[in-house]
Order: sequence, then structure tokens, then C-alpha cells
Amino acid sequence: MNKYLAVVALLSSCSAIFLTEYTDCGSHGIIHSIQLEPCNQEPCIIHKGVSYTTHINFTAKEHSDKLSNVCHGIIAGAPIPFAVYPLNACGNGVKCPLEPGDAEIYTATVTCPTNVSTMRLAGKWEVVDQNGLDLICFVVGLKIVD
Repeated sequence: MNKYLAVVALLSSCSAIFLTEYTDCGSHGIIHSIQLEPCNQEPCIIHKGVSYTTHINFTAKEHSDKLSNVCHGIIAGAPIPFAVYPLNACGNGVKCPLEPGDAEIYTATVTCPTNVSTMRLAGKWEVVDQNGLDLICFVVGLKIVD
């Protein structure tokens, strides 16, 4: 319990927001909360060249041996891939293999490319298992600025 409280205290000290305006896009896990930092409003203002970290509190409903990150910006209905580090989702607060009922706080970082236009878009985040199924999938509104 103390470990959990320490994580919550650390996360709350950052310029971050718990996202409330997101759409689950077919998660096979249960998303309890999503925190994005740095971000202090919705939709989040994303600055070119800046790294953003997401913390996802979830519970698994199925067994997963391997997990991979996938991130897209959806612009005019077309998914544009964004690089995610690390690509392997295991080991970032998530123990693999993951078993049904395991509760985890998953963490990953994305850097906004510098060569994108200033725009509003939807960001789609997925954590995909070894069978190509979405353990976590959500879409959130974003605004990219200089």
C-alpha cells in the first residue's frame, strides 16, 4: 500500500491531469484512470519536440505474455504513427506475463514530432498483446502547437 501511495504522491506533484474526456476503443482490460504529463487541461496542448508521459491505471481481464505500444495521431480520419518509447510495454510498471485480475500502473512516453503542423487531432493509444488484441485502447483529443 505504501508503494501505491508513493506513486500517487509523485504523480500528483507533476503538471499533469487525469483525463476524463477519452473514448475507450475496445480495451480487453479495465481502464481505471489515465494521467498525461505535462498537461493541465483538456484537450491537452501538445508542444512540438516535447515528450509526454502517460500513466494508465488498469486491471487485466485476460492472460498476456507480451505487450507492445502503438500510438497514432488521427488526422482527417487517417491514422499517422507516432514513435513510442519503449515499444515493449512489459517492464514499465507492468509485469509480464500478465494474468487476469492483475492491477497495474503502466507508464510510457511519446515525443511530439517537430515536423507536424499546428492542429487539433485525436490521439489513439493502444497496448497490444501477442495476439494483436488491445489490452488498452483509448482515443483522446489533442491540440498540437509550436
